[in-house]
Amino acid sequence: MTNDSGAQQTFKIKVQNNKIKNNQVTALHLMVGLLLIVLGLVTWMVPDVMKTNKYIFLEKIGLLYSLFGLFLIIVSIFFNKKIIQTKKSQILRVVEIVALSIIIIYSFFRHWFLPASYSFAALIGIIFAYLWEKQALKDFNIQLSEKGILLPQIWKDTQLHWKDIKNVVVKHNVVTIDCRNNKLFQYKIYSLYNKNSLDVEAYSLQNIKDNAHLFQEDW
Repeated sequence: MTNDSGAQQTFKIKVQNNKIKNNQVTALHLMVGLLLIVLGLVTWMVPDVMKTNKYIFLEKIGLLYSLFGLFLIIVSIFFNKKIIQTKKSQILRVVEIVALSIIIIYSFFRHWFLPASYSFAALIGIIFAYLWEKQALKDFNIQLSEKGILLPQIWKDTQLHWKDIKNVVVKHNVVTIDCRNNKLFQYKIYSLYNKNSLDVEAYSLQNIKDNAHLFQEDW
């Protein structure tokens, strides 16, 4: 936590982003793994009538995709904290995007629209997850100033005005913001200097008192 000096006193607290849940990241990796296994096995078990020299390579490609899908599932289950919950997850996302893109391009080229459709739907979800998770890896800072509290969000920060805030507590490495509309915000703090925690609470309490009369309750 840092205190910015100047005409207007402000506090910044570096916090952990709460919008991305580890179980959601893991679930999407598992879904992609299962999809790749199914598509790979279906491709590997091509009917004998189609096993001409023209498509014989599909057996090896299908087996390769199935093994990669199995790898994703194993990593997601047994190495979750070492890989999935770290920046390494982004590398897996890129590999997943490349793998599904290859399937989509080749399937459309061969007019195999069913596997192309499944893969395209999964690809959209993975690209969105990749962008979402990439944003979550950035530093997030809560900023307290005379205007109120600026909360970090994935796409656009949220401004809370002091008149709408009931209490601010910095305790046990967690900052808690209790609002008058029954909303509660909690963030885990990355860096906290104990000498400033009481200053933040005192600063917040003073601003809450000064602006309490401006609050208008919704009916």
